[in-house]
Amino acid sequence: MSRKRGTVDASLRDFSRSLPMALMRTREAVMEQFRPLLRDHGLTEQQWRVLRALSGVKKVSASELAEITCISMPSLSRILGHLEETGLIVRRARPKDRRSMFVSLGAKGRTLIKKVGVQSEWRYVEISKCFGSDRLAILYELLEELETSLKPGSPVGEPSGAQRPDNIALPPKKMRELGYAAVDMLVDHFQTVSEKRVIDDYEWKPANSILTRPFSESGKDPHEVMKLAMDEIFNHSMQMNHPRYFAYVPGSGNFIGALAEQLISGFNPNCVTNQGNLGPITVERNTVSWLCQQFGLPDGASGLFTSGGSSANLIALTAARHMKLNDEIENAVAYCTTETHRCIGRALRILGFKDEQLRMLEPDEDLRMVPDRLIAAIQQDRAAGKTPFCVAVSAGTTSSGAVDPLDDMSSICRTESLWLHVDAAFGGGTILTKRGQNRMKGIDKADTIAVDPHKWFFQPYECGCVLSRDPAWLYETFRDVAVYERDTDAGGANMNYRDMGVQRSRNFKAFKLWMSLQVFGVEAFRRAVDHGLDLAEKAEQILRSRPHWEIVTPATLGIVTFQYRLPDLAEDEIENMNEAMTTELCRTGYAYMSTTLLYGRRVQRLCLNRHDAIEEDLLETISRLESIAKNLRLAR
Repeated sequence: MSRKRGTVDASLRDFSRSLPMALMRTREAVMEQFRPLLRDHGLTEQQWRVLRALSGVKKVSASELAEITCISMPSLSRILGHLEETGLIVRRARPKDRRSMFVSLGAKGRTLIKKVGVQSEWRYVEISKCFGSDRLAILYELLEELETSLKPGSPVGEPSGAQRPDNIALPPKKMRELGYAAVDMLVDHFQTVSEKRVIDDYEWKPANSILTRPFSESGKDPHEVMKLAMDEIFNHSMQMNHPRYFAYVPGSGNFIGALAEQLISGFNPNCVTNQGNLGPITVERNTVSWLCQQFGLPDGASGLFTSGGSSANLIALTAARHMKLNDEIENAVAYCTTETHRCIGRALRILGFKDEQLRMLEPDEDLRMVPDRLIAAIQQDRAAGKTPFCVAVSAGTTSSGAVDPLDDMSSICRTESLWLHVDAAFGGGTILTKRGQNRMKGIDKADTIAVDPHKWFFQPYECGCVLSRDPAWLYETFRDVAVYERDTDAGGANMNYRDMGVQRSRNFKAFKLWMSLQVFGVEAFRRAVDHGLDLAEKAEQILRSRPHWEIVTPATLGIVTFQYRLPDLAEDEIENMNEAMTTELCRTGYAYMSTTLLYGRRVQRLCLNRHDAIEEDLLETISRLESIAKNLRLAR
């Protein structure tokens, strides 16, 4: 084509000035005309791209073809499988490596390439009529110039000869190698984790390890670094997804969540604003909306994902302070029980409250908040000139799984015009089950709820969420638009997540839960939660059936607490023995559990929100505790 750019009219000059966008739009328009031809032959664009790439070579490996076509290996594998089934391509093993495959066009594929090539000639005429032959000719000329001036793989529109810096970049082949190696490491871990120690050897110290050395100026081979990470880091860490991790509140995770975490880190979306970001933002909104529905919150309720329960509770209490007190905290009082998680007190301290502004009430014999005690405390504080503003109740305490009487609490808060916040960070996920729903009746009346999907929803850390009955409360509390953010400020009708919580920059945490629910389905999670609840009830049955065990609190939301009691030991000796039993079991690495303090007594505790543990794990853990107790008794 010999046409010169100087003959192009004004509109085409504008076109050339914004070449990348123009090429993209024109290509899409051209493809719109070309797609019927592909459909006539039962081909998708990606399938056609593969066939065209193969028409220029005799044979090529799948990894090389992935680089040529810019199609990911999983997608390419599916495409190659389909094309091979239809006879358009053939795959043959390499002579010296039967595991590697060559790909080439089959006879049917070569015939199709020729046929479509002939048909595309008259299709070009149709396209010319649509766009004008002059404009189309210039487009092809520009494309030819770009193809000759750019090195392969450079983005369209890159200045001729320009080369992007690659100081911290890797070539595609190396990225794929490392990516596959990382997935292999994860799969091996998931397959063998039950054979490992739950926690590291107490005696291991990293003092002589490469981990303590300074970073090198020139870097290291990434495969060497990954091996180092496996040998010296991950092999010396708590195995949270070990089926016998029973301490604190386990976050067992799942493989799809881990895979989602890889994608989040790679694509690196910043879920801060809606503008040009509606894919991730819509997923987060819809996932939050689904959680709101599970808790029975009204239509329009919303919230956002956080790092965990501590930040979710902080956001909720900040909203309570702003909406109920207009941030005037002098003489204000909040209420909880002595069993409430310590992050509530910490959040209030962060917000400027003194320790005495949090009234920690004694619970009843079931470790639940007592309505009459709450009413009495509120009346007493009002009479003293104080300003009650918030009640923070628990839907699953960490020590015992106790759930405060939420219906009663909501009635009191409504009567007294107080903010009702429910810390459901631990127990919230059990709302999927009948048992959880029965325990948490009244949670639908909460103003705000904190929930941790990295607990009963089995997501990798970090994955928390705060839900608000009215998202405008969060927006009014946190909105503080900077001068450099005004072009993305859409107001209250289209709230940005940066205006609803503590973080401005925030990653795509919702994707882990969204992808897990999409892949496994809600019913699978319901069964997994029920399994964990069943395990706790089974552990209680086993303990009740064997001598010397006393149940301190029965199985509640997956937690059971107990003591090993010998009749000839004093109370302090019993407590010391139970603590020593837990410590020694953990030291062996077979299982990991923790103690807690209930009713003034040191007790042992199993937290069984696990989708992967089985009854044999419980039986062997309890048997080992009994053997430890026997040895401790003999050593006295």
